[in-house]
Amino acid sequence: MAGLFCFALYQFANNTDINITVNDSEDIYRVEASYDEDQSKRILSYVDAELNNTKRFRNTHLDEDVDLDINTHFHINTEPGYLEITVDKDENDPETIEKFKRITEGIKVRLSTGENE
Repeated sequence: MAGLFCFALYQFANNTDINITVNDSEDIYRVEASYDEDQSKRILSYVDAELNNTKRFRNTHLDEDVDLDINTHFHINTEPGYLEITVDKDENDPETIEKFKRITEGIKVRLSTGENE
């Protein structure tokens, strides 16, 4: 059976190019975002806060699997100006997937408007 595949690309033209790609398939939810490097710490701080992450993504160069709790497992890859989060739907409950979708929407808002809330 072919899996459901959704793809979205958002581009915002302010002073810099911002690209956000979302892949929401049967097995994986993935968001990739590229943006001005100066936004990196702000975006990672937002992701930390939304996940109640006690580890804190302080380093802007990450490539690691993260297990926050029994229901929250994902892979994060970051560099200045780039963020990729991959969530395996088989390893996470539906509420966790919805949380990452809300985080994606929050990233879009923060990058397109410069807002923090």
